[in-house]
Order: sequence, then C-alpha cells, then structure tokens
Amino acid sequence: MNGFGAGDRLEGGPHGRPGPPPAVDPSVLRGLGEALDDVDGQIVRELVALYHAQAADLAADITEAARRGDATTLAFAAHSLKGSSANVGARRLADMCAALEHWTGAPPDLAARAAAVEVEVSVVRVQLGELLQALNSQT
Repeated sequence: MNGFGAGDRLEGGPHGRPGPPPAVDPSVLRGLGEALDDVDGQIVRELVALYHAQAADLAADITEAARRGDATTLAFAAHSLKGSSANVGARRLADMCAALEHWTGAPPDLAARAAAVEVEVSVVRVQLGELLQALNSQT
C-alpha cells in the first residue's frame, strides 16, 4: 500500500459545508502505487517530485505560447501537462489542457484559459505537496 487511504480528502469548506472538489484525486496515486507494487511509496514520491519540477514550467510555456499565438508550442505544452496531470490525479487540469491542446484560431478567451491553467497548476502543486507530506509521515 502506498499510504494514501480512503480517508485522505483535500476538500471541505467553512462551517462544515462541502467545498469545491479537490484538484487532485488521491485514488489515482493510490491506484498507481498499487499497480506498481510501490510498497514504500517511493515511486509515487518520485512521480510527484517530477510533476512539481515540470508543471509550473509547462504552464508558463502555455501562457507564453497563447500570448504569442504559437499554436504548435501551445499544443505541445498542453499535451505534456495534460498527460502528467492525469497521471497524478489532477483530472480537472488535464481536462483544461485537453481543451487547449486542440486550439485553433484565436478565441478571445485564450489568454484567460492559459491563466486559469497556471492557477490550477498552483492549486494542484499545493495539494500534491499535502499528499506527499502525508505519505512521508507514514514511512
């Protein structure tokens, strides 16, 4: 088992009301750890560390490509971030990147979409850090 239990939740709003769904689904990392027989969680930790190292740069590449109107770079960066985000359970971010990956033309909200990706990457990185901290405390 890789340390992410069924009770690991990153959601919840004030006053006990449900908050927005978490940006990261811990069950994806748990399933990945189980599929890889990652008994001590080391593989999952390495995957999260790699994501941390690359996600912000890819989001910045998306924003810059959107600013320049560079569809090729935008598609490449969005595709890369989509795949790595899906691998760590950041489904909402993966969906956002999928929409940008197939961008053609110049939608008026392209800059806003790229900025939203950067914000979501920040949220995902924080939540992954919390999950990683929980995993580290269990080993």
